[in-house]
Amino acid sequence: MQYKMVIYCLEQMLSFFNHNDMDDLERVLQSLREVFNKRKHKVFLLVESIYANHGDLLDLKAVLQFKEKYPFRIILEESLSIGVLGKTGRGLTEYIGVPSTKVEIITASIGNALGSVGGFATGTTAIANHMRLNCSGYVFSCSSPPFVASACSKALELLTSGKEITLLQRNTKELHNRLASCKYLVTPSSSVSPYIMLRLAKPSNREEDEGVIQSIIDTLLEHKIVVAKPKYSKRESFQIEPQFKITISAHHTSEDINTLVKVLNEIVPKKINY
Repeated sequence: MQYKMVIYCLEQMLSFFNHNDMDDLERVLQSLREVFNKRKHKVFLLVESIYANHGDLLDLKAVLQFKEKYPFRIILEESLSIGVLGKTGRGLTEYIGVPSTKVEIITASIGNALGSVGGFATGTTAIANHMRLNCSGYVFSCSSPPFVASACSKALELLTSGKEITLLQRNTKELHNRLASCKYLVTPSSSVSPYIMLRLAKPSNREEDEGVIQSIIDTLLEHKIVVAKPKYSKRESFQIEPQFKITISAHHTSEDINTLVKVLNEIVPKKINY
């Protein structure tokens, strides 16, 4: 079943649209005209900039065009794009060249590219004040320890220089180009995403494919290459195809990339019975 995204109304009503499908999003928005009339500006569109289940990129420009017709607000989850997209790693808005103020709420973990612990949410002054005073996470949580805040500040400082982000984006491009030679694997991930999902080019049945993916992961580990297999709750409404994920960092080398691709090309054909 195709992955769905969410439109959330403060009346606790959820509407779903097909994953990253702007035509389907417009269809859902059109169906919510009565809701917009009753709850103007109290409908929120929840989206990810780089989707955790696919590694593909949100078409934020299309979403912003819909905002000119429909009175919804955007909650943009940027855990996988902060420190990744844009000249200074400020995320999707910087990458596509629009002011971050076009998005009402931006939220992200600082445990990924920023290498710290915790997360943040930003918005206009009015929205920030509302979140600060009303969110249970603020009321019932503690401040970050000084060393955690210091580590995040240093990471942001490194991003501002542009050096680390340039290295990361160069490695990301090289890895995607090299993975194109892996004819038994495909990726739904964007070419600008260092977070890459790999799936079988010719899937069979789910149980068999899961076994093949796990076997690939185990064999890569024998070659001292660590990749991860996403785990989903059995209660997930929208199951994702069997896949494994790899990530590239600013400090990987071309030799590292070549080694990964070489090993994949050697082991994957042996795991598949076409």
